Amino acid sequence: MLSVCIGRVGVMSKIDWRSVDWCKRTIDLSCELNRTTKTVSDNRAKYAPETLKSHKNIDWLKIDWLKTTVQIAKELKVGFCAVAKARKKYAPETVIITPNWDEIDWTKNNRQLAQELGKSYNTVAKKRCQLKQSGKAKERSVRIDKGHKKPQMAFGVVNQPLATKAAKTSPKAGKFETNVHAKKWRITSPDNQVFIVTNLYQFVRDHTHLFLPGDVIFKRTGGKRGTGGEYCNATNGLANASTTKREMWKGWKCKQIKEDKKDEL
Repeated sequence: MLSVCIGRVGVMSKIDWRSVDWCKRTIDLSCELNRTTKTVSDNRAKYAPETLKSHKNIDWLKIDWLKTTVQIAKELKVGFCAVAKARKKYAPETVIITPNWDEIDWTKNNRQLAQELGKSYNTVAKKRCQLKQSGKAKERSVRIDKGHKKPQMAFGVVNQPLATKAAKTSPKAGKFETNVHAKKWRITSPDNQVFIVTNLYQFVRDHTHLFLPGDVIFKRTGGKRGTGGEYCNATNGLANASTTKREMWKGWKCKQIKEDKKDEL
């Protein structure tokens, strides 16, 4: 059904419209063939006019108008507007009329009004608030589930430890040079020894002997709960040295190596 033509711009698919399965809906063919619905409709009229739906062939008097307009449109495979127009003509009593909210008896509670008007509870509650009619109901509607404790999902309790364990061992999320947040650095020690590293934090962990003991004690942001990331004086000092004008922390120099500035090495 599809043949490929290669041009200067790229690859373009050419469709053999005669071999298309016209039993499918236009919108389905549009998604399948990557063409607009208008293009598909035009070719349907050209190559398969017998598959075109005609509203004249539908006996609207036999339609079950108790169904929604969307349901009827799907069953008949016609547009929503066509069914809505036919409903107004053949079954006007089933057309939902928008109520005049200014004439509503707001002394009734939201549940009563929702049942009378054929609207959802939330729609009535929203309108009551918009029209500043809150507190006028003589009896408040009580929630059916009031007093019942809602069941709590246990997925987080069960899966969180497993996810944390997997993250720690993952090359992309764990304490490795391959971590997705790792950057490349040029670090110079106080005795002018140069280190080219990919992960600043991992460098500090692997070279604790180069720093003072108090500067390599790792802590977590977020207090006792430890909800944030790890840090220590050495990692903070080196990171700050790379962004300040002094470019130095306790004799250490640190500079981030940008991907497009590798020639600076």
